[in-house]
Amino acid sequence: MNTVWMLLLMMLNCLPSRDKNNLIDWDPSRRLVWEDFQASADDRSANAALTSTTLKFSYSYREGKLTCHILCQFDKSRSWGRVRNPYILSHEQGHFDIAEINARKFNQSLKQYRIGELSSLPGDLNGMYEKAMNQLKQQQESYDRETRNSLDTAGQEKWLRKISDQLRELEAFAGYH
Repeated sequence: MNTVWMLLLMMLNCLPSRDKNNLIDWDPSRRLVWEDFQASADDRSANAALTSTTLKFSYSYREGKLTCHILCQFDKSRSWGRVRNPYILSHEQGHFDIAEINARKFNQSLKQYRIGELSSLPGDLNGMYEKAMNQLKQQQESYDRETRNSLDTAGQEKWLRKISDQLRELEAFAGYH
């Protein structure tokens, strides 16, 4: 049987950073620090800070086996902080953690996927990725809306607990590297 190799690389950002030194892989023991936010603040934005994350996905199919690889990364060259204090940094870490939650959810859906027709594999995986990215975008927007971009301290605390709970609940799907 011929070996079929397919590689699909998709990113949340349209023009991701090409310098790997600008990317930080999500790691439970590695919290963001203000030095990670290296872009200049956007003068047109009223935000205190901006966190840019990227989800990358690749896969291969060979000899009847689908292998998937996901990366959840923070882009230092596209992230900035105008107001730099521990409270705002905690909010920005929440954005990175939400990206990780959605990487795990995507990994969960990939583990449940069963290949039908081989010709439908790229379309199926692309559709799953698009769905995951839409869910990520919605969750990020809900986070900012419900915390009023961190101004609602009670809402912020509630979201940080929710994020922590979701990371714990999805721990079984963290091994996607």
